[in-house]
Amino acid sequence: MKAAEFTQCGLQKLNQAELAALDKWVAARIASSAAPAGPAPGLAVSELVSYNTKSGKIHCPTCPSARQCTKNCVSITLEEARKRGGTPCGNCGGRCN
Repeated sequence: MKAAEFTQCGLQKLNQAELAALDKWVAARIASSAAPAGPAPGLAVSELVSYNTKSGKIHCPTCPSARQCTKNCVSITLEEARKRGGTPCGNCGGRCN
């Protein structure tokens, strides 16, 4: 995470104990997502996708729609995007093939 992103999220307001707890939580989340349930047809569940948090669309990171999305898109696994209720993009279908 870049310093500007850290500040934008308000994380500079956390004390050392809160930052340590956040770091522990992030490490646990990464460890729990390391073993995906299984691949979707043509796309590994653990593959990173661009997920638009506002529209709920799942994009291949190279999709023109994903490249235009700068404010609401996050890079997460396909599995996590599906857990959040994401639906495939109309342009790329959420696949990189």
